[in-house]
Amino acid sequence: MKTEKQDIKLVFSESARDFVLEAFHKTVDDEGYIVEQDNKQQRILTLDGQEIRKDQFAGVRKGSEIYVKSDIVSLIEMCDDIRSGKTAHAPVVRES
Repeated sequence: MKTEKQDIKLVFSESARDFVLEAFHKTVDDEGYIVEQDNKQQRILTLDGQEIRKDQFAGVRKGSEIYVKSDIVSLIEMCDDIRSGKTAHAPVVRES
């Protein structure tokens, strides 16, 4: 049996980022960090507690408000979690 290798392609377009952020009632502050629309002092954090800028934003984990950065380490961790069936809890939003 021949197994074909499939490449995964990730595309992070500006309009897709804006759409997702708007859907989750998020916006971007003057420094480029993702914040709550109704409280621009509350910056959004990744699962490991890092503030996330719009240009680093890869998406939100399915069924959660866990924000994922677009760096390779964050994406690998997310893939590993999905494969292992690990569920994660959303981090607390920190006020800046």
